[in-house]
Amino acid sequence: MFKILYKIVLFFLFAAFSSLVFAQSNTDECLSCHQELDDELLLPAKNYVNDIHIKNNITCAACHGGDATTDDDEIAMSDENGFIGVPDRIERYKVCISCHSDEQEMKKYSSDLQVDQYAKLKTSVHFQPSNNNQGPIADCITCHSVHDIKSVDDPLSKVYPTKV
Repeated sequence: MFKILYKIVLFFLFAAFSSLVFAQSNTDECLSCHQELDDELLLPAKNYVNDIHIKNNITCAACHGGDATTDDDEIAMSDENGFIGVPDRIERYKVCISCHSDEQEMKKYSSDLQVDQYAKLKTSVHFQPSNNNQGPIADCITCHSVHDIKSVDDPLSKVYPTKV
């Protein structure tokens, strides 16, 4: 009986330790810092905690560049670490397609989303230049939003079938 209890305790200790290590290795310091702000930079952090990307352990740096593993602003938001901040309107769709048009990248997250959406977008009226020439008339963010993107299957998604 003691051996079984011992093994159960060891199993739970191992599971707890593994969870702690995993949580620490996937810390998004960008998100942690922005959650402490009280200006317009707080809203993206508030929204992102329910975003489908964070649920797949995709940090802020995946889209905004930089280093999400450090709380040192100068390192996190350095040019050397590829920090781009808010992508320019004219090219922001490129951030989305860097993953969403790459079948191998999407497979990493067990996603069955089609990777031909950019090809379709390019041939649609939505991708025509806007009047002010600041990018296409509509891009990914126009319909899907940003920082609070939900699964297409989620009734709260902006592109849920009954909302399109």
